Order: sequence, then structure tokens, then C-alpha cells
Amino acid sequence: MSVRHFKALLFKAAKIQKEIDREQKAARPDWMRLLKLKKLRLVLEDRLQRLGAAAAPPQLRSIRVRA
Repeated sequence: MSVRHFKALLFKAAKIQKEIDREQKAARPDWMRLLKLKKLRLVLEDRLQRLGAAAAPPQLRSIRVRA
């Protein structure tokens, strides 16, 4: 795993979160778009979790932290 790839995923997750926030604040939120954005955010968070766990020392790999 490269640091560049990890940072790119973090940037995408933050961008999607901003889109979610913007859509939720809209006068008439598009709930289908919100669902798609939230699912995409979860996919990215899971990928980040897996990448972080793979790079962690063996004694820390069994610990799962969920935000």
C-alpha cells in the first residue's frame, strides 16, 4: 500500500462526506442520492480500514476500531 493511495482514499471519503452534508441541508434532499453517497462512503471506509490493518504490526491487526 502506498501512502499516496491511502491519502487519495481519504480525500475521496472527505469529498463524499461534503456531498452528503450538502444534500442533507438542501431544501428538498434527494434521498436516493443520499443513500448512494452513504453506501459509497462506507465502502471507502471499509477499504481504508483494511489497508490500515494490513499495514499495522501483527500484534495490532486483531484490534478493530470503528468510528
